[in-house]
Order: sequence, then C-alpha cells, then structure tokens
Amino acid sequence: MKLSMRSALAVATLTAFAACSGGDSHAVGKYKLDTEAMLAGMPAPAKEMMKSMTGTMDLAADHNFTSTMTTPMGASTIAGTWKLEGDQISLTGKDEGGKEQTVTATLKDGAIVMSEDKGGMKLTMTFRK
Repeated sequence: MKLSMRSALAVATLTAFAACSGGDSHAVGKYKLDTEAMLAGMPAPAKEMMKSMTGTMDLAADHNFTSTMTTPMGASTIAGTWKLEGDQISLTGKDEGGKEQTVTATLKDGAIVMSEDKGGMKLTMTFRK
C-alpha cells in the first residue's frame, strides 16, 4: 500500500493528537490554593495565622511543575517533575535550599488535594484549576 505525502502527514498528525489528548493531559494546567477549604478544618488560632496564605501550582505538559506558596513567614517556590498514576499525583522537586522532597496527592474532579500531619494537626490543602 502506497501512502501519499498528504496521507502520511494526516496519519502522523492524528497519531500525535491522540497521544497528547489521552493519559494525564487532564492534569495539566494552573491551580490555585483554596484557602477557605484549608481554613475550614483548622482551630481558631491557626486560622488567624494562616488566613493570608496563598499558593499556586502550575503543571506543564512536559511533566515539570512550579509551586509557589506565600505564608506569614515568607514565600517559597519549588520546581520539579510530576507523575500521575490513576488518581495519585506525585510531585518531586527541590526547595530553594536544594532539599529534594516528594509529595503524593490525589487528583480528582479538577482539584489536587494533599494532606500532611504538622505537629499533631492535620493540614489539608486543595488546589483548584
């Protein structure tokens, strides 16, 4: 079977489109910390301290990410790579001090939800597109 140049280009374009449109492309995008959801489960003293906290997360199609958090103690940025398996997303990056860390979160309904225990208090952060 002989393919014309036009047919070959059409097949290549469709193949590339199919590869990009499936898998984990739904995770790609810019997310913003839902501060109200985070504060909902906190005791009053912690709410007062954390109410000015902001955060963003940008997941790129090339599986790199950048996350910036601003707290009353200052701002920090982490950059690294991300990987999605089912609804579990792993973010591996280095903080501004060069320390590598991996955080696993859940990606569901367009939101990334991560929880961790901070000194006996569970902190849950939700990032929404």
